[in-house]
Amino acid sequence: MSSPLTAPRIVGPTEGKAGSLGSIGVRFLIPKPPPDALSFSPSEARNVISLSETRPIGTMLYAKLSGQWDPFSAEEREREIVSLARLATERGFTSIYLVNDAGEPLAEWDNATGVKLMDTHGK
Repeated sequence: MSSPLTAPRIVGPTEGKAGSLGSIGVRFLIPKPPPDALSFSPSEARNVISLSETRPIGTMLYAKLSGQWDPFSAEEREREIVSLARLATERGFTSIYLVNDAGEPLAEWDNATGVKLMDTHGK
């Protein structure tokens, strides 16, 4: 009978994998790369609303209207913002901030509260 010190060596299924497990542990500690920045071109909304400029700010789409806003009724404005929101959410945006050429706010939209039209007639 052989002693425990000279017993034949049996290789188990996990032997030699300690290094692999260590590298897996390190892999989980490395942060994931940030997601790609969101983008939205004014031309993407050409069938919905005329925009001269768009800028992503995190998940908010900052959009500058090209043209007139006042001639439209509140219902028409709301429809335009909702249609723009539909396009923007497909690209990953969760809110919209629409301004006129001077940078004055015209409307806001987000997932939680929906459309908020700013009072542009009181000026």
